[in-house]
Amino acid sequence: MGRLGTWVALGLLVLVAALIAGIGTHKASPGPSGLAAGISLFVLGATLLAVLWYSLETRRLVRTQRDAAEITDHPWLHVAGWPAEHPLDADAAIPFGGVEARLPIQNVGRTPALLRDISVRYDHQPDSKDCQVMRGSDANPRVLAPGQQFVTKVVEIRFGEPEPPTLYVEVSIRYQTIHGGTGRVVLRFRYADRIWKSRDTDYDCTLSSGLTLPRPESVAGMNGVCRGPRQRGGVGRAPG
Repeated sequence: MGRLGTWVALGLLVLVAALIAGIGTHKASPGPSGLAAGISLFVLGATLLAVLWYSLETRRLVRTQRDAAEITDHPWLHVAGWPAEHPLDADAAIPFGGVEARLPIQNVGRTPALLRDISVRYDHQPDSKDCQVMRGSDANPRVLAPGQQFVTKVVEIRFGEPEPPTLYVEVSIRYQTIHGGTGRVVLRFRYADRIWKSRDTDYDCTLSSGLTLPRPESVAGMNGVCRGPRQRGGVGRAPG
């Protein structure tokens, strides 16, 4: 409605200006030639306005079509709802054993995705059992072709006591598209009682034009989104 109002105001302004110029020309030189000059100015103003409107609308249409094609070709990522766990056997270095968590990432879109970085943050629940945590962040860019899967290491947890700890883990995946757009998936997990649970997931992407898109429901469902309230006091810092 705002765009239409702007065009109406601009059109009226141009037509009124052309009409005033035509009337002025006619009064300055009464007769057929003066009237013809006034009509000519009016028609010229209307023509210029029509050309300007057509050019801007054509540009907007092209941009809309380009955005639609980019959305169709976007390399949407499917990330598992929770990490796959691999136990660590107890030995002299790890007397109580531990676990290694890995997260599969798959490109379910139509074009390649350039994974720029995968970062991991974690925090202990207050009064949690002692443990040693080794983050599995990956800062090496890699291309993920359509249908291709990549498994990244999230964390390695070495238990410091017989009882397992309680951790809050956040995994952030940033990627780039072949069109120049970007995307980001943020997953949050809770590890307690030797079980991984998904807390919530954020998915946002930006086209090359700067348009920000909401995540599609189909991808949100595949990523195991938990729509319950987010627990506070979880992931908030990255230990050194």
